[in-house]
Amino acid sequence: MASYEKCIKQALTEKKITPEVGKRILEAKDPQLLIEEMATTATAKKRATAVDAIRLSQAIESINAHPNGPYHGLASLLGRDTKGVANTANVDLWTRTYGNRAAAEWADALSAFRTRMGGLSQDKEGINDFIHGTFGRKSSDSKINKFVTDYEAVRLNQNKIFNSMGGSIPNNIKGWLPQTHDMRRVSNVTEDVWVEYVKPMMDRSKMLDDSNKVMGEDQFDSTLRYVYQTIKTGGMNKAQGLTKPRGMGVKLSAKGSEQRVLHFKNADSWMQYNKDYGKGDIFSSITDHFQNMGNDIALIQILGTNPRNMFDNLKFQAEQAAIKNGKPLTGKEKVLLESNYKVASGEINGGELTTAADIGSGVRNVMVGTYYPAAMLASFTDIATASLTAAYNGMNPLSVFRRIGSMDGEEGRLFAAQIGLVNQSWMGRQHSTNRIADTFGVGVDAKIAEGVMRFSGLESWTNKVRKAFGMETSAQIAINFNKQFDDLPKSMKKQFQNYGITSDDWNAFRSTKTMSQDGVKFADFTQDKSMKFHAMVLNETDFAVPTPGVRERAVITGGTQRATVEGQAIRQLTFAKSHPVTVMMMHWNRGMQEATLGGKVSYLGALGLSTTMMGALAIHAKDLAKGKEPQEMNGEFWKKAFLMGGSAGLLGDYTLSDPGDYGNSPIESIVGPGAQFFNRTFDLTLGNIHEAIAGEEMNVLGDVAKYVKYIAPGTWQTDIIFNSLMDQAILSVDPSYQKTISRIRRQEMKDTGRGFWFGPGDTVID
Repeated sequence: MASYEKCIKQALTEKKITPEVGKRILEAKDPQLLIEEMATTATAKKRATAVDAIRLSQAIESINAHPNGPYHGLASLLGRDTKGVANTANVDLWTRTYGNRAAAEWADALSAFRTRMGGLSQDKEGINDFIHGTFGRKSSDSKINKFVTDYEAVRLNQNKIFNSMGGSIPNNIKGWLPQTHDMRRVSNVTEDVWVEYVKPMMDRSKMLDDSNKVMGEDQFDSTLRYVYQTIKTGGMNKAQGLTKPRGMGVKLSAKGSEQRVLHFKNADSWMQYNKDYGKGDIFSSITDHFQNMGNDIALIQILGTNPRNMFDNLKFQAEQAAIKNGKPLTGKEKVLLESNYKVASGEINGGELTTAADIGSGVRNVMVGTYYPAAMLASFTDIATASLTAAYNGMNPLSVFRRIGSMDGEEGRLFAAQIGLVNQSWMGRQHSTNRIADTFGVGVDAKIAEGVMRFSGLESWTNKVRKAFGMETSAQIAINFNKQFDDLPKSMKKQFQNYGITSDDWNAFRSTKTMSQDGVKFADFTQDKSMKFHAMVLNETDFAVPTPGVRERAVITGGTQRATVEGQAIRQLTFAKSHPVTVMMMHWNRGMQEATLGGKVSYLGALGLSTTMMGALAIHAKDLAKGKEPQEMNGEFWKKAFLMGGSAGLLGDYTLSDPGDYGNSPIESIVGPGAQFFNRTFDLTLGNIHEAIAGEEMNVLGDVAKYVKYIAPGTWQTDIIFNSLMDQAILSVDPSYQKTISRIRRQEMKDTGRGFWFGPGDTVID
């Protein structure tokens, strides 16, 4: 790579590396092998410089090679290439691949410790036994002991991969668990109080600096104080230039010093801290750690030991290249690049207004339960996108859906996880909820949203479709393991080409051992050393069940930090926009990348037609669940079906949707469900106060009952009964509510020419 020479010359001029190291880099046939070799032959500082020179060179080469220009070249290093031509790896894809692989290695424990009964039940006793096991206490349950051994093996493996990419973290895996700190609780006490609280809980023998030496008293104290500031500010202390204690790494290569330095001396200390200053449970903390480590590995693999500096450098390089090409980057492109980086690196999860962020996330979690009890019925459109994606990849759509019914149950889910297709609901977060909005949290509000998604069936449906698509892909690959690369079906070779999979990659993967279930052979993606096949199936599964990635989340959040005023404002504005944005950025772009006009029309036409048909089915299902008679399938109905299908994306939401869906004004319609939520909350609180001051007639009890009916979470299976009970409760305290019921019935008949088979005011007895 010619671009190495410039980077190496600069490093030599600045005396960051020796001429000998520079020569080794220039002569290296495989840069990655050189990085691994230097782990034992160079100091951490010189190794980091060499790693950065190599990563910078590789990144510049990828940026310049993109046929659509440097903007798309740099963006495709962070997330999926919207042009579909960059087959290089990106931070988003590698993050999920490394995280999934770690979860697959701990699949037995994930299956045992996952939440059940809609998130309400979990093996707390087993988890507590596991916590003690990590600190050395043997359990009477052999399974728990195996979970501890497997957990340590996963951590050791992730550390080794991280170090092989240029990192430098110790492998002291014994007696350590990740800790999720509650920024608000920590911020509520002074630095002195927190430090004095934590000190006696620490195992000083494991409190090591970057030289693997036990910290002295002064260094120990200053390190804990730095950790306090890091937790309190969400990491902003680093950007603000607060001096880092001697011996703590300043780069990603030593990332985790602030977290890994907290080695608790025993399980009781860990659990006590988690009770007083932690957030969430150990299961979520571990799965989060797997994914965070996956992100660290991906960042150092793509952007070197100091990702922020590297990105800023690359952005400057892209800007200069664009000017040279006569097409300078626009302001919008610069903003999007910054937003993409903040999402890919995790910067968007920071900010100082932790209370505001918790409240905002809580409101959105409640809104999920309020507005989307029938989200499962709307998700019939997944049938369309999964079929389209299967056909695009040369698979039979019917074969994909036949897999939904096969290998079901815990055994089937566990088998899928063991080959790298981890059930996302096992990971302790609301993955189905994030199809609707950028939700976050582990509190009661988050559990409500999670419970609604699970009891409604959306969680199960989402996981089944994703698993079915991944399993069919795995089976199709395994069937072709006996073929040479040139003899593969054209559709499969095209698919491989899109992900940079070469003949050598294929020969290596097809030599691995397949796994069998019910007489069917499946390719084991955890045995894919190139990781390209694993990355491919995860990415294509996101197309099958539209799931936002870095590029989509950058648009939805604007790259704003969660715990900021602007961050909360934009998340509220974009509530319920995740799916249309994702469809636009994934399927619209894929359709437009077809080589011919006929191909474009065929792909986008199939998308529009199939999603509209499924949208029609969803409308009828939702109407029946609401007690309404079926709609006449006229022009207005098919417009609604087209919107419900989602293929129109945001364009359809804003141009074809009913302005009265979420309020009475265009602004309320644009804001979405949040407008109605805040209006009703305002009317209940400040509205009643205003009426009291003005001396107007009030019915607080009736208003409260109406609000409870509106805000209470539910599922489509129970909506009719719940609404019936609430209608009777409201009528008992507000007889005038009967006029509202009559008006709703008249309006429905006027607008659609139909009535209700079980409408407002009806009772189960009737």
